[in-house]
Amino acid sequence: MWAFNAELVDLLATRGAVIDAVYACPFLPDAPVAAYAHPDHPDRKPNPGMLLRAARDLDLDLSRSILIGDRDSDLLAAERAGVAGYLFRCQNLDELARTIGTTPRPGDDE
Repeated sequence: MWAFNAELVDLLATRGAVIDAVYACPFLPDAPVAAYAHPDHPDRKPNPGMLLRAARDLDLDLSRSILIGDRDSDLLAAERAGVAGYLFRCQNLDELARTIGTTPRPGDDE
C-alpha cells in the first residue's frame, strides 16, 4: 500500500498535483494480524481520527476542506470532523469536481 501510494504521488506530481501527506489505518476489529486488531480505532472510518490528524499536521481549516469518498462511512467521518463530504461512485471525476465547485458550502453566503 505504501509503495502504491508513493508511486501514485510521484505520478501525480509529474502532472502538477501536490500531495502533502497520505494517511491509512491498518487497524480492524477482526484483523488477521494481532498487532492490527483494535475494536474501534480512532483512525478507522467512520471515526474522524485521520482527518483530525491531517488538520493538525498540515494546519488545515477543516471547515474549508472537502472529503471525496466512495462509502457512507467516509461521509460520516467527514461530518464528524466538520468537513464537507462528497460521495464518488464511479461517475466521472470531472463531473463531480464541477458539482463540488457549484455546491454552496456552509458560510459561503456570509
